[in-house]
Amino acid sequence: MVRTYIRKRSKAPPTEEQLKCAIIEVKLQKLTVTQSALRYNLSLTTLKRYLKKNKNANELPNNLKRLTHNRQIFNNKQEKELTIYLNKCAKLNHGQTTRQVRQLAFSYAKANNIQHPLNWTTFECASEYWILGFLKRNSSYISQRKPEATSQARAAGFNAVVVNSYYDKLEEVYAKYQFTADKIWNCDETGVPTVLPPPKVLAEKGTKQVQQTVSAERGINVTMLAFVSASGVAIPPVYVFPRKRENEDLYKNGPPGCIGLLHESGWMTGENFLKSIIHFKKYSQCTKHDPVLLILDNHNSHTDYHVINFAKESGIVLLTFPPHCSHALQPLDVTVFGPFKKSLSAFHHSWLKRHPGQRISIKEVAELTRPAFQQKISPSNIIAGFKSTGIYPFNRYAIDQSRFAPSLVTDLAVPSAELPDSVATDNSSVTSDNSSLDHITPEQIQPFPMVKQTGMRKKKACNVGSTRILTSTPEKQIIEDHHNRIQAKKKGLAIPTTNKPRKVKSKGNQDICIDDENKENDCVKVTRKKNCEKGDKCDDDLSIKILLPFL
Repeated sequence: MVRTYIRKRSKAPPTEEQLKCAIIEVKLQKLTVTQSALRYNLSLTTLKRYLKKNKNANELPNNLKRLTHNRQIFNNKQEKELTIYLNKCAKLNHGQTTRQVRQLAFSYAKANNIQHPLNWTTFECASEYWILGFLKRNSSYISQRKPEATSQARAAGFNAVVVNSYYDKLEEVYAKYQFTADKIWNCDETGVPTVLPPPKVLAEKGTKQVQQTVSAERGINVTMLAFVSASGVAIPPVYVFPRKRENEDLYKNGPPGCIGLLHESGWMTGENFLKSIIHFKKYSQCTKHDPVLLILDNHNSHTDYHVINFAKESGIVLLTFPPHCSHALQPLDVTVFGPFKKSLSAFHHSWLKRHPGQRISIKEVAELTRPAFQQKISPSNIIAGFKSTGIYPFNRYAIDQSRFAPSLVTDLAVPSAELPDSVATDNSSVTSDNSSLDHITPEQIQPFPMVKQTGMRKKKACNVGSTRILTSTPEKQIIEDHHNRIQAKKKGLAIPTTNKPRKVKSKGNQDICIDDENKENDCVKVTRKKNCEKGDKCDDDLSIKILLPFL
């Protein structure tokens, strides 16, 4: 049979009602076969064929016409079962390729003793014609898509438990401060390099390769930090240029009020983010008596001790997103940066067209981002981002539960009632349709990928990667202690004490003992002892107390 059949006859095929009425009148001898065919506008040959199949007018089936083609391997019910299985695999981030689906179809037909062509057995997979027909018949439910590469950390980290913890923290902040829309802010960095992918262009049909001129093979990275509020307001951005000396020409033609910072790599650092927070405070006009909420990710520059200290004194409440969740929870990533980058690419293309033979350098970056920033970082896009992520208005159920499906691959076993609704629904529909013990489902042939857990996971000693209110007193104290330890280690001075007794740590042929019982000073000095046994805690009489002030 041809791949795409085109009906040659202009006459429409008969309907179920026409066939039933014609058969009943002939069987009851009200009309002859010819008269009935003429009356209901049927082909005489077609009516005779259906009369031969259905001899009793009182026992006509519900469907006279065949629902599937006579050469179709699987019926509609079996193909629906395959589409449900394939869709669930895609939701788990383990979608099947066309080759894998063809192999699955062969195994499915063989396991259920479904008659199939001989070449399926020869090559142990379904033919290419079958997969094309399968996709065409089920085009409303499934299609071939190019997936986005997603890291294992993001697939496992974006789960219902982590997201619910974030919304609990957000609700706690709202209950304490009663923030309005103009007091809720989000900030995030994005790269605005000198080279961006060119936009789609029109070219001659059939051309195998279409080229577009860009500034260089690889662009120079420039970071842009944006601040937006739930009321739709955006303050002038902050640029980080890969330079050592300050040059106002780099950002003088950028959005009005923007500032330029410097770093060798063009990335954000703790020192530059502190300057950015000062810039933010100038426009947000926040105080301790009139605080604002700033939601941001867990980048190291955002959790710098000096940044937290300044935010605490300035009335800026810092709340962090959970790790690997900003693609769904951060308003700037959801509805703002996508249109902005697309518009920026178009402006790059226009600039190169107006300046043939020239290249875009970092001196033109701020100038080119200005129109894109003003057009696409708009109130409508900003408000839509806060709404779709459930930040404002507050909605902890804004994220569709089916998006947590990839995390089920690495989760511990949970009751079916706790699975995402869409996944549980798909699974239940498969089992309910195939209750027969003789029927083999696709899941039995190729089980869904699941990590085998031997026990409960160990909890991490630190909570650096979790959602946190950085300006709260406990979190600020943890960050401050960590900062003090790093500074002491850099200067070769004493380290701060903790209430927990420390175990002996081996270093070379000697063991390091740490005395933690010093109550008079903040620090103790590390001494080496040969008599300490590994794995045992240091005794007070074996350690030497040297009182040093912490600097």
